[in-house]
Amino acid sequence: AGSPPSPSDSSTSGSTTRRSWSASASSTHIQFVGSSPPRLRRKTTRPEAVTDRFLGTPSEKRCVRACWRGNESEELTASEATATATLARVSLPDPTTFEALPEEIAARWARYGTTDDPLFVNVVGISVSETRSGYCRIQAPHAPQLMQAGGSVHGGVIATLIDTACVPALGSSLPPRTPFATVDMHVQYLGAARDGDDLVAAAWIVKQGRSVAFLKAEVETAAGRTVAAGSLTFSYTTTQTGTS
Repeated sequence: AGSPPSPSDSSTSGSTTRRSWSASASSTHIQFVGSSPPRLRRKTTRPEAVTDRFLGTPSEKRCVRACWRGNESEELTASEATATATLARVSLPDPTTFEALPEEIAARWARYGTTDDPLFVNVVGISVSETRSGYCRIQAPHAPQLMQAGGSVHGGVIATLIDTACVPALGSSLPPRTPFATVDMHVQYLGAARDGDDLVAAAWIVKQGRSVAFLKAEVETAAGRTVAAGSLTFSYTTTQTGTS
């Protein structure tokens, strides 16, 4: 007991097969001589094309800024082309693709943010430039009280413009006096608004259901430089949709 069997003849299906045994001093297992050794799988590496795509290139930041404004170059690397395809999905829509509002309703939304009521939206100095069913564009002129110590417009002001632009965009698509509220807001700050920059914000409905609506918004300077982009979710209590 405890010692390996000696070489012997064994009969299998009427034929005799000679099997040899060997013991290795560096191994504790018994191996059949002549049998194929175990095959080890080599860990495969990622293709170079995938690696390059994730690493990016030093010029990708330049490409992102250009693609956001629609100034795409023909000399794009693979990583830059990926950034172009991503940013193309959040470009500003054509306002004319949204249904125009009746004049009296458009006039009512045009007064939003300019009344004498002591509301926060009136303090910021926002005015509505255009409202359509599911779309709105607002503007906020430069004001010293909107700046922060670093010399740029406060991030809270940018977020306010994103959220506020969604109010006429969504409200114009709902029945009159339908209450709604922001339940989620995600803001990406893409650039700084400097001292003296007037700001413009646009918001539009991406998808609207019975009680929830999803909107996107963008803030840029009056000169056309993108400052921030936002994705928002609103909830409301009506099950009807129409023109307010």
